Amino acid sequence: MMTDLPLTPFEEYLFTDDIPAYPINCHIRFRFRGRFDRTALETALREVLALHPLLHSGVREIASNDFRWFPFPEEQWPTIRWSTKMEYAFPSSRKFDLSQEPGIRLYVVEDAGNESDLFVEFHHTLSDAAGVFGAMEDLFDAYQGNKVDRIDPNRLARRDPKIPSTWSFHCGLPWWSWAAARFVRFAAFRPVAFLRFLHGTQTLFEPNAKAPEPTSPFPAMITDSFSREETRQLQQTAKENGVTLYEWMLTAYYRSIDAWIRELGHFTKKRCLRIAVPVSLRTPEDTSLSAANVVSMVFIDRFRSELSDKQRLLRGIHREMTYLKRHRMGYLLLLLLKVVKRIQKNFRWAVEKRSWASTVFTHLGKLYGATRLPLRDGKIVLGNAGQELILDEIHATPPIRPWYVTVLGTGIYAGSLSVSLHYDATAISREHAELLLQRFKEDVFS
Repeated sequence: MMTDLPLTPFEEYLFTDDIPAYPINCHIRFRFRGRFDRTALETALREVLALHPLLHSGVREIASNDFRWFPFPEEQWPTIRWSTKMEYAFPSSRKFDLSQEPGIRLYVVEDAGNESDLFVEFHHTLSDAAGVFGAMEDLFDAYQGNKVDRIDPNRLARRDPKIPSTWSFHCGLPWWSWAAARFVRFAAFRPVAFLRFLHGTQTLFEPNAKAPEPTSPFPAMITDSFSREETRQLQQTAKENGVTLYEWMLTAYYRSIDAWIRELGHFTKKRCLRIAVPVSLRTPEDTSLSAANVVSMVFIDRFRSELSDKQRLLRGIHREMTYLKRHRMGYLLLLLLKVVKRIQKNFRWAVEKRSWASTVFTHLGKLYGATRLPLRDGKIVLGNAGQELILDEIHATPPIRPWYVTVLGTGIYAGSLSVSLHYDATAISREHAELLLQRFKEDVFS
């Protein structure tokens, strides 16, 4: 099956968007108390990889613009790299060559004390974060000695979300028409403006997108975690304002970027901020799906003049996000990619210019809130009393693209909100990135 499995339009878009200087890699860190049994973990990994074909597969072009997944032989499957504590928050990263290697790397980094970090780095073409988190839950389950049998091997052939019929969108037709008209207007009459997506899209610098590799340190990360009490406070504040925690944090991210821009004196002539927001399209049927992409993106635009009034901004974001979810606007990008693929045959023309957004903000929601793994005080517990591991923290972040400068990833694990800021070290210093994260924390609690 894998030999003949074509890339979906979304996978092909991500595959085309991958460049050496800005690899389209996602990063997750699982921070444990305790140490792994190496043999047990490596054995569990082999078992789980067999259940998730894309995690041990590559991509090749069998004909012009016809890209297919193919399986690597078992001796080339991913393995775990073991090391001691490193200087940076995440292991040094580089672009995957999917024609020569599978699109996932795993590291276990042990410190001199009793902590072990499991790092997972994966190419976005092979899966979204939800798919990899599911695969990691399978890994932890197999590490416990349990048999994982939730995977349906035939689901991969139906992994591409089926776009609902036009009739099912009749209530949201005005919103769809408005969004589609914006695409068509730029694409038909101003191709360059279409690629930039908005003339006000923010840019800090001219990225060296032709560099042979990322600038060290890469990934450049700053991570933080809120206590359970602080997280409950944020959830309660969002509820009292009649919005979701996601909408509350998205509002804070807008305002913190604007305050940060003004403080650093950048972008003074730019008028618009666009934040790309990933949207999961998974259904209950997808619980049996192995790691794969079942995700899309929506784009939220705000003029900087609209950011000063927090309540007005919050109400507008809540209203827009409600319509986006109610009328399933996440399917719009997938529909457009299918149209582009049919007309243009490939996506290279769409990714060789500037990005479609100023930044990305993703919130993964509650991580392992309904896990089948044993829990203690809301935290996953692995192993046995003689060699016990407790999963204390999880940090995850989306890939950073040219022109983005920073991207933000959040999630809630064991009642605690984690924050991961991935920044472009060629554009800003770590001190400037820390300042942005500080502004975000201040606004999210204000």
